[in-house]
Amino acid sequence: GGPAGLGLGDDTIVTSFTASGFAATPSVLTCSADTNPANGPNCSRTPLTASQQSTLLAAANSTAVGDATTVDLGGSLGEYLVEWQPQGQGAANELVAVQMTTLNQDMAWVVALVIVVSVIGVILAALAFAYITRISLRPLDRVVATAVRVTGLPLHQGDVTGLDPVRVPEADTDQQTESGQVGAALNTLLD
Repeated sequence: GGPAGLGLGDDTIVTSFTASGFAATPSVLTCSADTNPANGPNCSRTPLTASQQSTLLAAANSTAVGDATTVDLGGSLGEYLVEWQPQGQGAANELVAVQMTTLNQDMAWVVALVIVVSVIGVILAALAFAYITRISLRPLDRVVATAVRVTGLPLHQGDVTGLDPVRVPEADTDQQTESGQVGAALNTLLD
């Protein structure tokens, strides 16, 4: 198996090496899907130049087991994330290198997805908060409606006869809630 931290895909380098060199000439594996699924993927290998091999081997030899590092292989290959793992006592080590362009594109997609999900979450939380707040203020709205009806009566002329039918509904005078206490106080004032 390959190193756990790197995924294998297009433009990947997988090779065996020792401290002195590669077991075989490393190459970049590029695959494209065949239109006929029975044929499997259509893959090609592009060998690395001597300079690219030297850069890759130097990166592997200067990196601890399981640690990843980036190297620039130049040309059209660009930057690669390189990691290696030992394959057992006396065996060659396995090196995996994944092109950074692919990783950066994947990371950008993940970041965009996290941002979209976060924005949707914030919007849903705000809507839920507004809905819950609106429901919890309904009793207070009914107390306010009663107070508005009282202000429409001609009390400044001394006429208090219209106060009898104006009351805060019994359901909105619960002494255990703040709005209920206001409703009960208004009813007491109207008595």
